[in-house]
Amino acid sequence: MEKKSVHSQYEEKLVETLKNAILNSNEKWEKGWNTFDLSPKNGNTDREYTGINELKLLFSPYTDNRWFTFKQIQALGGKVKKGEKGTLVQFYTNKVEKVLKDEKGNPILDEKGNKQKEIKKLDNYIAKYYIVFNAEQTTGLPAFSPPTITDEDRKKRDIYNIERIEFLVKKLNITVEEKLSNSAFYNFQNDLIVMPDKAQFKSRQEYYGTLLHEVSHATSHPTRLNRPITGDLSSKAYAKEELVAEISSMLLSRKYKIAVQNTKREISDDKNSIAYLKSWIEAGRLTDDDLKEAVKGAIKISNYISLKDKELEQSPAKENIQAFSEVQNMKSSSQAITYNQLKKNLISSKSLSRDKNITIEPEK
Repeated sequence: MEKKSVHSQYEEKLVETLKNAILNSNEKWEKGWNTFDLSPKNGNTDREYTGINELKLLFSPYTDNRWFTFKQIQALGGKVKKGEKGTLVQFYTNKVEKVLKDEKGNPILDEKGNKQKEIKKLDNYIAKYYIVFNAEQTTGLPAFSPPTITDEDRKKRDIYNIERIEFLVKKLNITVEEKLSNSAFYNFQNDLIVMPDKAQFKSRQEYYGTLLHEVSHATSHPTRLNRPITGDLSSKAYAKEELVAEISSMLLSRKYKIAVQNTKREISDDKNSIAYLKSWIEAGRLTDDDLKEAVKGAIKISNYISLKDKELEQSPAKENIQAFSEVQNMKSSSQAITYNQLKKNLISSKSLSRDKNITIEPEK
């Protein structure tokens, strides 16, 4: 039997993790979202994992968000518990270490007897793989001490991130129309996102969590990522697009600290989308290859949004956001009262699934 490459093993484990997350979820992506303040990070460097690595580590069964390589654990005086298995992560680099050698091909040593090395830059990026262990899989490491944040600081942070999303939507030239409705959807032909009125949501967090899902769909437009979308609710293409949007909106919600997991949505809730995807996987109509493609598509969206966010960070608009956030912070309590009063006057009706209301290009 042919031995599987490290890359194949990495992809297989990723698909297995993603599939289990969907099939074992009752309503939402609960595992991972309930610790949205604790993104997976390297416990030695404090650098957060991103992209596919973040997805893999998010759905781990551990509370501790610190991950280490075997050598890092040893250097810190710890040990990996007997029988524990590590998790494979990958990253791309265009730099490699090269051992310097003399004319005879022998390694050149420094005064301490260590091999001298140089960093060589490559023309192309290459994938490197490492096995990491969660801190809970070890002994002898410092105890887990989760960061603390006051309610006031959390409130300011949430307002700031919400305004960042608003500015990003404008940066992407996406039109958002609000109206009294019970569904949210993206209209591809008109490049338009339709959202229920903010007053219909329990919180601004819920509103913006839903908006990020629709923004993920909107990146399919030719003026953005130009991702072809065809078919209707019963088509495989539709199911794949919904999977891409679910994964990317989860990553974006974490990026902007949108804690949509804290309340059950009444408007276009995730329950319907997840149930829809579960049915496709259980019926075998979404294959492992489809899941791999969906992850790649979601990462592409997340990276695209991140680039726009970096442009914003370097522009004068950042100061406008911070100034506006302070004003919004002072107004937030009065706005909440207004929303609640208005909500009482709305006609209640059953939630409509978000995935049933996206306008999709017909198959040609």
